Amino acid sequence: MKKSLTVLAGFCMAIITIAAAETKVPDLKPLAADLVALNPTQLLLSDPAGFAFVDTTKGEKPASFAALPDAKRLSYRATVTTRGVKSHDVETKFKTIAPVKKGDVLLARFMARAPVAKQESGEGAIGFAFQLNGPPHEPRSIGITVAPGPEWALYEIPFVSAADHDAGKAVVALSFADLVQTVEISGLELLNFGTRARLDQLPKLQFTYKGREADAPWRAVALKRIEEIRTAPLTIRVTDGKGNPLAGVRVDAKLTRSEFIWGTAVNEEMLAKNLPDSEKYRSILKECFNTAVIENGYKWPSWNSNPEFAENTDLAFGWLKKEGFRQKGHNLVWPGWKFAPKSAKELALKDPAAFKRLIDANIEKKIERTKGAFISWDVINEIMHERDFLAYLPTDEPVQWFRLARKLEPSAKLVLNDYSMLNSAMSPGTITRFIEIAKSMKNAGAPIDELGIQGHVGQQPRAPELILSDLDLVATAGMPVQITEFDVNTKDEAIQADYTRDFLIACYSHPVITGFIQWGFWEPKHWKRDAAMFRPDWSEKPNAAVWREWVLDKWKTHLDTTTSADGTASVRGHFGAYHVTITCDGVVKSEDITLNKDGASYTVKFP
Repeated sequence: MKKSLTVLAGFCMAIITIAAAETKVPDLKPLAADLVALNPTQLLLSDPAGFAFVDTTKGEKPASFAALPDAKRLSYRATVTTRGVKSHDVETKFKTIAPVKKGDVLLARFMARAPVAKQESGEGAIGFAFQLNGPPHEPRSIGITVAPGPEWALYEIPFVSAADHDAGKAVVALSFADLVQTVEISGLELLNFGTRARLDQLPKLQFTYKGREADAPWRAVALKRIEEIRTAPLTIRVTDGKGNPLAGVRVDAKLTRSEFIWGTAVNEEMLAKNLPDSEKYRSILKECFNTAVIENGYKWPSWNSNPEFAENTDLAFGWLKKEGFRQKGHNLVWPGWKFAPKSAKELALKDPAAFKRLIDANIEKKIERTKGAFISWDVINEIMHERDFLAYLPTDEPVQWFRLARKLEPSAKLVLNDYSMLNSAMSPGTITRFIEIAKSMKNAGAPIDELGIQGHVGQQPRAPELILSDLDLVATAGMPVQITEFDVNTKDEAIQADYTRDFLIACYSHPVITGFIQWGFWEPKHWKRDAAMFRPDWSEKPNAAVWREWVLDKWKTHLDTTTSADGTASVRGHFGAYHVTITCDGVVKSEDITLNKDGASYTVKFP
């Protein structure tokens, strides 16, 4: 057992200590000829020492910013070891070398990638600003954040200068402290077109993905596969008392709850209290989802150290139970200090055995309060990335957490949940490591029932065909898989909606997937506000319309017809619980039936 878990530890560390890969630094894509003809002025220093760098994070290891060796163009690597309070806590500034006039049209260009990024989408975060060099840094002409993935990509950012600046009095400021990350930047240039170009003539910062087009072949294949693996024949037969078929009888059959999990994370306070928007929040929740995950209520320290929070969690749990929602627990152990009370680390340093007992007691308390009510529990959350606890515990402790959960809650499925999969070119490697961890734990005796794959997506979505190949790789673990935390965090609502549609189709079409959980739905109570489906005033964003079209319409079967000459009405329906109503000459009969992969039929007689 110790040997297998040593393998587990090695694979876990690989994801968070991976060195910035030594790949060829690309040349910056040439500027379009028509823009070159406008004779733009280069505004940044070419000297590799010509930048200022600050790190105010006060971490144990300082951040760094240095030129990359052996690059044809000036290229830099920024490494952030401690996340800042503000983005500009780690920042680099490049001075301008020529004057800029108010109203001048400018274009910033650079290549970037993030070999290491400690966040769920797997993307890095680079803040870009053009501003006055020195306090108060205003006026600022532009301030945005780009999110490079692990592969080199071109970023072109057009903007208009908000003020006059003498040479050296304005800077391009690049900030990095939003994440623990390593990012690389190559070929940074800032071009000033003066008034010779209009803003709409310059390239725009836009994102798309392969397979987005309306007639994409992968989508047609996936939709056909959904019909094959997610539906079966449902037949209603109506006869008279002698068994003769009755034609023209009204039949209504509605899928009332899908077998497939269509869920969301929920805010405990919105359900526990009668806040101004609570009624609407509950209404949308009941309309759009069949499963709920209390987002923060069972996390440590929320669960133990805040009595009001714990009370809201209990009340939210009770409301969901009363309303008939399937519930999933999140989470029993999240083994990072930042997700634990300060006292936990103090205890671990002083008395590791007592620390072990404290974690077990926390697991026991959560399950005692919810026993028999949850369909599943995320037993360990993000063990690939959060490993602080493990240095103070026996080697096989992750296995013991699963065993304890099974002993206390034998009816719930036990899930190993993690992120940085299905969202970048690094996904296959991360998936491979995750599978190795799950298998080594299972071989050591951990009763893992299901794998949880978070689905946090950033500015640059992964092609759906690659999502499907990623899921093929996940399936080799031999365990069911649930998409546990989906969102698309971007201000571009068009790509957000299109990718929500395509990610839904890809996942629902893959036989290994058992459920799909959004990580919130209303902007004021969403951890990534841009990713929500409903705005603060409850108006629907395009991604909400996608959810309605596919989850609540196309994949929520409703048969409303009359029987044919042979007395039958039939449809291929999506699996789940149906309420069937038959109306014949003013007499109404109804039945609740279940449709599964074997199909279902129901016969009713009218005397």
